[in-house]
Amino acid sequence: MPSHPTFLLTLLLFPPLTLNTILSLRDGFSPDNEILRNDNWCITGQSDVGNGFSARLGGMAGLFIAIVKIMVFMFADVNEDGRRFYELHSPTILFMIFANLSNLLFQVYVLTVAPASAHFAIKILICSLAYETLLIGGSFWFNYLSQIKIRRIFKYDPRPPLPLDPQSKPSVSKAMLGKKTNKKKDDDALTEAPEPEPAVDITNNIPSRIIFRTTAICSTAFAVPFFRDLFYPGHVLKWFPNDVRYLIFTKSYLHSPPLPVDNSHLMYLGSKILSQRCGLQILLICLFKISTSILIKNGPPLERSWREGWDSHSSIPKLHPSSLLGPLKQVQVLKLQTLGNVLIWMTMWRFYHAALELEGYKTNHALIVIFWETFILGIYAWF
Repeated sequence: MPSHPTFLLTLLLFPPLTLNTILSLRDGFSPDNEILRNDNWCITGQSDVGNGFSARLGGMAGLFIAIVKIMVFMFADVNEDGRRFYELHSPTILFMIFANLSNLLFQVYVLTVAPASAHFAIKILICSLAYETLLIGGSFWFNYLSQIKIRRIFKYDPRPPLPLDPQSKPSVSKAMLGKKTNKKKDDDALTEAPEPEPAVDITNNIPSRIIFRTTAICSTAFAVPFFRDLFYPGHVLKWFPNDVRYLIFTKSYLHSPPLPVDNSHLMYLGSKILSQRCGLQILLICLFKISTSILIKNGPPLERSWREGWDSHSSIPKLHPSSLLGPLKQVQVLKLQTLGNVLIWMTMWRFYHAALELEGYKTNHALIVIFWETFILGIYAWF
């Protein structure tokens, strides 16, 4: 019976993955509850609609990152060997490592500003993220990166032109066959013989330009206000539509006033942390979509042993003998990204009426952008 390619790694990752998933579920659905000691200090006493929006949207984005880890490692096909598994999921595993490092640095920053009563929960999260990163990064290095060149993760060296079909009969003159003929006629025959078309190298092309254009436009437009929330909280983007209404809805003018006259904004430090954490999670997801759409290349044709192994799986569709590795990688990534977009769209829709009635903030544009991107990603992932 074939062994699971990541069985031991899955067992070791089970405790931190479970903790992070439970915390993300709490933030996405019921942020007022406590799981660790005082781990919800950001919203204690400040549970209004704006904070609820930041907490739930950031929680859903964090839940997507946790689901990516669970689906890749815990639901790996038992028929895959270790090398094949890491080759197929290398873009997603790199995203996990980058997301863990980003969240770890953010929690270190939160530790410097959080009250002493919340240090225990924050330190638990830091240790959990560090433990995950070491396990995932170490296994990825020893099973994959140490055996190949790093540039093969996304980009492949050009292959030599494909040889001509040996059964084809090229057009040649009789002089090439060693028979005596007229020299002028032979030269004309050589001149008129059609030249074989050179093989087109597509190994360094991206699998789909439509996916790249869609994610580049939609994800960039959607990430602009969250980039501001993370690095420049409270700063008004005059050129961005409805930005003032968004700042009023999320209460950014309370925790990050333009011209603070006293220390009253320190009372709303929890709201600022919620907003920044939400911005970080959304930026990670948008970066995941944009980077994979442009960095994953077509790559070389699948090896015969890989095709035979994958064709026998029930979880992976039948492949054409000339299938390339890059499109297969992108399909696996697009399925996860579609799920993440659905979670974000559902959270945005949940607060549509509340934002419109309370502060006049319309989320129409964001809902349309996310819906269109989800539609395109889903079409390419499953059809």
